[in-house]
Amino acid sequence: MLNPPVDRSDDDRVGGLPLTAWVQIVTVSLLMIGLFRFNLVRLWGKTNPIDGQDPNWQHSIFVPLIGIYYLFIHREELLRAAAMPRVRERAIRILAILGLALMAVAGAALLHKGEHGTPLLLVGILAAGLAVPAIVPTSGAFGSVLMLEGLLVFAYGIFPGQNDYVKDLGMVITLFGVATLLCGGNIDTHLLANVLVRDLVRQGRIARLRVAAQDQPGALAAITRQVFEAGANIIEVNHSRIFTRLPAKDTVIEVECEARDPESIDDVVSRLEAAGFTVERASLD
Repeated sequence: MLNPPVDRSDDDRVGGLPLTAWVQIVTVSLLMIGLFRFNLVRLWGKTNPIDGQDPNWQHSIFVPLIGIYYLFIHREELLRAAAMPRVRERAIRILAILGLALMAVAGAALLHKGEHGTPLLLVGILAAGLAVPAIVPTSGAFGSVLMLEGLLVFAYGIFPGQNDYVKDLGMVITLFGVATLLCGGNIDTHLLANVLVRDLVRQGRIARLRVAAQDQPGALAAITRQVFEAGANIIEVNHSRIFTRLPAKDTVIEVECEARDPESIDDVVSRLEAAGFTVERASLD
């Protein structure tokens, strides 16, 4: 899998997404179309809005398009979403346990019908696979298991199942597994945090301000007051008395602050300058 580069400019984006993301999307789409082409042709013949075989399903082609549209318009929020590994692990473990419960019910139903052949073996294999992410709740384990189990269900639908519904179910499970693997299986949370923070800097929502002030009591409080009144949040403060060319009674205070938008950062600078401070805004390298 391809991780997005940490240092990327807006020129590397196409349609709001990094070029590597589009490469993954196109590659996975071509592989899925090649593998499940017969299913897709059959489903298109049944559900297409032009001459579909079942009028009750002719609107279904628009459902994934609407979903893709909402994903696209909220792409920036999704890309800026904070990494929450504990929440993600808990969700993966819950999904795996629910899958195990479903396999248990399916196995019990097959035994009740007196089935001891391939279907029962398939359920056992699926349950064994789901036990992996239940024990090791990572996106990589969950996505890999889902992808392999989806392919297994798809193969069973071809033979000996010979059932179109089972084949379609295998296709959906495989797609879900691939998406889980690509979206979360190779994420380094520390790297992701760096990417998110640097993106906020590029957007102008995080800034480092070098404020020249007199080295006297109350100077730092006066600076933080202006930041507070502008509605910004202070991330870090660095007070340097030695490494500066300013006179001995002056100092430089570096303030890293975060705000809702670039205009709020501009408001911080304006308030500091109006209060008599000299402000220099650090530029990106």
